[in-house]
Amino acid sequence: MLRRLIARVEVNAVDEYDPDYPVPAPHDMTMIQMKDGRRLETGKVRRSPGHADLPLETDRLAEKFMDCARFGGVDEGQADALFTRLQRLATLPDEDALMIVR
Repeated sequence: MLRRLIARVEVNAVDEYDPDYPVPAPHDMTMIQMKDGRRLETGKVRRSPGHADLPLETDRLAEKFMDCARFGGVDEGQADALFTRLQRLATLPDEDALMIVR
């Protein structure tokens, strides 16, 4: 089923760029055309949550960090300890304080 859906994906690139951030296009958006003719659209997304211009709140950042750590096979306790230390990065004595994930 997924392969059938992927075959139906269409990407439309533009030549425009964002003068404040010239690498990507000025925005992204997703549109889904339903069989009954309805169109579902996200609207223009200029920056995704977590971008430097749109930072996540600490609880959402922790959730994302833990999801990534789980996906990478990192022990949950080690990931939690690392996230806590990263929140205090400016006050750590040296980089060795981050070496908790083995």
